[in-house]
Amino acid sequence: MKKNILNTVLFSMAFLFVFTANAGKANAQSQSNASIIASQAQLISLLQQYINALQNEIRVLKGGGGSYYYNNNYNNDYDKSDAKDAIEDAKDAIEDAEDEHDKAEDDNEDTGDADDLLDDAREALDDAEDAYDDKDYADAVDFANDAQDLANDAIDEIDDDSNDSDDNEAEDAIDEARDAIEDARDMIEDADDDGDDVDEAWDLLDEAEDRLDDAEDAYDDEDYDEAVDRAEEARELAEDAEDEL
Repeated sequence: MKKNILNTVLFSMAFLFVFTANAGKANAQSQSNASIIASQAQLISLLQQYINALQNEIRVLKGGGGSYYYNNNYNNDYDKSDAKDAIEDAKDAIEDAEDEHDKAEDDNEDTGDADDLLDDAREALDDAEDAYDDKDYADAVDFANDAQDLANDAIDEIDDDSNDSDDNEAEDAIDEARDAIEDARDMIEDADDDGDDVDEAWDLLDEAEDRLDDAEDAYDDEDYDEAVDRAEEARELAEDAEDEL
């Protein structure tokens, strides 16, 4: 809009200059007074139009009694309400990330790069609030969005590390169950060779292998808690099979 005002003023000055030159040329050519007066009237009418346009620009510029940047959002698609909402969303995201971070620490889980991401998110939020105070709402929205993205990245980092931990726990439980089943099988076969009654032991071992299959299926589905539970059941059944000998 400032550019429009400047263009209006410059155009008016150029028009006045051209008209003055033409008026001087007209005098030199001894035009009639009536012709000059008509030309001057035309100039006055045109200049009045430009003045009105300029006044409209200024009226919009000062509209509402506030600053130009706030009321007209010059080079800015956001207003005060947009900036405020973005900042509130960023605060909520940071609070969620902090809660997840505290929970992970309480569970002695590795939080990876979440600490650094949270620090960056808080810094971006501070920048957003400073921009908001300066009525720079476009920057406020940008900084707030950055803060929210960083907070969400922190949550993703915590979740990834947590999943890695659960993954390892489930894998260990399955390995232990598999080892227990192999040990039980060896003992049952030895007992069978000695002529002992091993029917009940074989039944328990079959159940153990079924639970192990369930554990492996749950692991493949990334349901690590379920995988751990089924693997522990498999290991206990294998141990029960040994106890039957």
